[in-house]
Amino acid sequence: MKVTSTASGANFRVVKTTANGNFFFGPAIAMTLGSNSITVPAVTFDRTVKFQFSSGDVEFDFLSLNGDTSDCVAIAGCTDSTALNFNPVASVDDSSCVYCYYGCMDVLACNYDSLATCDDGSCLTIYGCTDALASNFDPAATLDNSNCLYDVMGCMNMVSCNYDPNATVSDGNCDLVSCYGCMITSACNYDVDVTIPDGTCEFANAGHDCTGDCLADSDSDGICNENEVVGCTISTASNYNPAATDDDGSCLYPSFGCTTDTACNFDWQASFDDGTCDFTACSGCIAPSACNYDPVATLSDGSCVFADTSGLCPTICDSDVDGDGICDADEVPGCIYEKALNFDAFATDDDGSCIFFGCLSDEYDNYNKYANTNSNDCTNTPMNADFNSDGIVQLEDLLEFLISYGQAGPNWSIGWVDEACGVVPDALAEVFDANANGCTYPTASNYDPEATMDLGNCVFTGCTDSEALNYNHLANMEDSSCTYQVCPDFNGDGVVQTLDLLDFLLVWGTEYE
Repeated sequence: MKVTSTASGANFRVVKTTANGNFFFGPAIAMTLGSNSITVPAVTFDRTVKFQFSSGDVEFDFLSLNGDTSDCVAIAGCTDSTALNFNPVASVDDSSCVYCYYGCMDVLACNYDSLATCDDGSCLTIYGCTDALASNFDPAATLDNSNCLYDVMGCMNMVSCNYDPNATVSDGNCDLVSCYGCMITSACNYDVDVTIPDGTCEFANAGHDCTGDCLADSDSDGICNENEVVGCTISTASNYNPAATDDDGSCLYPSFGCTTDTACNFDWQASFDDGTCDFTACSGCIAPSACNYDPVATLSDGSCVFADTSGLCPTICDSDVDGDGICDADEVPGCIYEKALNFDAFATDDDGSCIFFGCLSDEYDNYNKYANTNSNDCTNTPMNADFNSDGIVQLEDLLEFLISYGQAGPNWSIGWVDEACGVVPDALAEVFDANANGCTYPTASNYDPEATMDLGNCVFTGCTDSEALNYNHLANMEDSSCTYQVCPDFNGDGVVQTLDLLDFLLVWGTEYE
């Protein structure tokens, strides 16, 4: 017997007839779910065997006696073969048949049908972020795609002290103060915690420490060794230097003579010019190829006479208006200045046609006062900004520049800045004869507005060394103005300020050979 319900602990017993026909009631046996069996001894007479239950609610679905299955046990279930839960062994229909109702049975789908009992494959799913707290929340999504993004609040300004590279939304709390300051270790206000320079570094004066005391004062005169100026301290001497603090025994006393070094009678020992300079005694033709070359002459007087096209030196000129020794008939007009773009080596008379290329606008840093034709290359880009001479303009050069920031001429207080920016060219009177006339080019240093014919003696003073940083390609006479140290006053206005910083940034990263 297969019990499906014990009716809360019911038991059963066997009731059988004896040989005299009376009933014998066996002992009660507790029922268990599943198989329950009992063996009744065989007898030689016919007998009746019954099962007696302690409760009428006991249920079982199988009963077999001596191997014969009883058909008195009803099996309840769905007996409709078209139903989903059809039970082929059921003998009694219990109204439990379930039939298909087609629809979407996926509870995560947009079109989920709670009444559906059979899925028809019509489910629709929208993937996206389903977390309402995420920045990319998709209210239409039905299935999370595990790609939700969340805002990170923080400072998004890259030059801020508290810049957060992971921030996606600014919190409006950027710090532009705490990490700014002086980063130069030699500065008096150097701050080890600073990570961004702000140009506020303060430096001790030359020869002093940050408290204003001398670092060294060998003669105890209250002037630091670095600030001592040697020279003549005697006021009656011709070379008295009022700025001198230590006398070096170099005092000279007045001596008179010609002090112009281009004069025939220049006296290098004279300290005062007495007006006796002579420019004729040693003048003559100084061109070795001229017919009248004078090897003794040191100053050109414009009298050179050259051979004609046949190689013969002329004897008598019918006319030589400019007095250069070349007959007017043999003169070759053209540009005779070598620095000009159209210089003609065969020309003997300058015809005023020389083209001096350069920037004509004094609003630009590379303005050339000698130019008469615009080269269209005016720029404020510095020729060189490599302060430390390592071949590239980078952070170290910026730090050097910031050291000089705010400096002003002509008395630059930092030594290397004064060396680079404080160069003073020789006075014009020391470079050429200011009394010479005949130059017709208005941009020349010795332009003669009354001259009607150019005598080829125009002077363009400046730095003639092509290796110097301030080399002037139009200069034809050196005036001791060459400099080889980068001057931070790029626009030449006498002070290192914001405009110079902007010019510096124009060449940031430039590499020099």
